[in-house]
Amino acid sequence: MDPFAWASPLRRPLPRTHLVVAHDRGDRQVPFSEAERLGAAHPHAALLALDGTGHSRILRSDGVLDAALALFTAPGGERRQTYAAAA
Repeated sequence: MDPFAWASPLRRPLPRTHLVVAHDRGDRQVPFSEAERLGAAHPHAALLALDGTGHSRILRSDGVLDAALALFTAPGGERRQTYAAAA
């Protein structure tokens, strides 16, 4: 059984909603592959890959704020991309 099935964008679609999937590559609680899977399944998602923030410190990361601002201020055609950010 997939423990993340409840969060599947295929099961709970977010039409016309832009999504930032921010995740630390070294997260010990949730594998990074889950962030990749969520980002790939959502048509308006951007994956923000971080290092050094772990599972809990990610929202305090300057990289998250910078990428979110860039995502939501970019023209529509540039929104779907992968961001690399420093912790």
